[in-house]
Amino acid sequence: MEAWRGYKLHIDTADCGVPLRTVLTSASVHDSPVAIPLAMMTAARVTNLYDLMDAAYDAREIYQMSERLGHVPISMSIRAGTRTSRRSGTGRPGPGVQ
Repeated sequence: MEAWRGYKLHIDTADCGVPLRTVLTSASVHDSPVAIPLAMMTAARVTNLYDLMDAAYDAREIYQMSERLGHVPISMSIRAGTRTSRRSGTGRPGPGVQ
């Protein structure tokens, strides 16, 4: 069994790079389970129109939460390798996302 040591800082930023919200987890935590709680915490603090995410967030549940918050989810698709705007139900289930 592989052991992980350290921490990971998940950061939700504004377009200009200003951190809006952060979550500190163990280094072994995948990005996708943190996405929904982080997005909800950020939405309580600021109003934004879209969620720009990398391929680690290519999950149906994350897109659906983004849309429930009134945002447009935009992510780098793992399958296509290109940036696309996703609609509900088109993402794949993410690891650890419930």
